[in-house]
Amino acid sequence: MNDYSDIIHLPHHESKVHPRMSLLERAAQFSPFAALSGHNEAILEEARLTSQRIDIDDNIKLDINHHLQILQQSTHPPRARFRYFVPDGNKDGGNYVDYSGYVKKIDPINGEIYFDDGKIIPIIEIIAVEILCES
Repeated sequence: MNDYSDIIHLPHHESKVHPRMSLLERAAQFSPFAALSGHNEAILEEARLTSQRIDIDDNIKLDINHHLQILQQSTHPPRARFRYFVPDGNKDGGNYVDYSGYVKKIDPINGEIYFDDGKIIPIIEIIAVEILCES
């Protein structure tokens, strides 16, 4: 009796309370279910490219420090361009960014450069400085 031969040919049960659903209605019940929710986002995140941090040599560090001293001793807000590393919050690496602006303050204690527009750059992440003008 394990082969269900006693019930296999009985008619399918039809509910008197609930009408039979069409295949489209039955499929719609499962459409919001996504077994792999977030999968596409994870693939895009993994494919997003980042750069590795460059280890700069001592000569470049001396050059950066020299430029920072000039900027710090300026009597008027100097305009300068910086290239610095921004670590990625989600994965290893990050990106190098160029930023130009008027230097408001250089804080060697906290290791930050403040600009007149509110931008703050960590000194440790800088790989290049160019003084554009001293206004």
